[in-house]
Amino acid sequence: MKCLSKYRGFVLLLLALVMGTMFGGISCDWEESGSEVAAEIFLEYAEYKAWRLALAEVIGATGDEEVDAAVDAHRVIKDIQTADDAMQEGRQAQKDGDLIKAADFMRSAVSTRPGDWTYRVLLSVCHLEKSATEASPVVVLKHANDRDDEARLAAEAQDKANGWPEGYGPAFRRYTDQNIRELEAARSRMESLGFKHVAPKCELYRRLFWNYRKRAEGESAEAKTKEFEYQRLLESNECSIIRP
Repeated sequence: MKCLSKYRGFVLLLLALVMGTMFGGISCDWEESGSEVAAEIFLEYAEYKAWRLALAEVIGATGDEEVDAAVDAHRVIKDIQTADDAMQEGRQAQKDGDLIKAADFMRSAVSTRPGDWTYRVLLSVCHLEKSATEASPVVVLKHANDRDDEARLAAEAQDKANGWPEGYGPAFRRYTDQNIRELEAARSRMESLGFKHVAPKCELYRRLFWNYRKRAEGESAEAKTKEFEYQRLLESNECSIIRP
């Protein structure tokens, strides 16, 4: 019964839409007895579908296309919620300075929702921030760069599929905006703790420079100013603009 009650509200809502479509063309001047019969049929149908949903939870599929589609939708929603919860835990751990715990939660979110490239941006910045605490940051920096490359390529592919030229679509703009927002927040934390190696500092400034440059190409005066700021920081720290 727990399994049934778990889905009852979901199925009734779904069936309300279906039945609304089925009876939408029928006159509303029903006699009371006709309405009662229709309601009884509806509830019996809902009970049947609810049991089928409960069965699908156990065996994975029922052969009922309507029920299986509903279960698939439920699983997608559940995965999104699970991934979001994990990412929230990870972001809180990141703010608290526990970067190992943060990366574990964020990897879990990426694993649950591999198609959401925004999670990869967050995980990449977390790795970059962690690299600043490492005496030998090469491996952690590679993880950071790999996740960032994956996110960028996914955003570009999303835009390309919708007919946008490379580097100018809405997904790519969201990618650069998210990077700038997360990297600026990470910069304050990283600089307050200091860098054990120059490489993470150079990579931080390099990424901010690159993302502001891309935003400046969209004729943003503010982004152009920030681009020059990070170019000066790269030069003053003897960092290459190009990633090694």
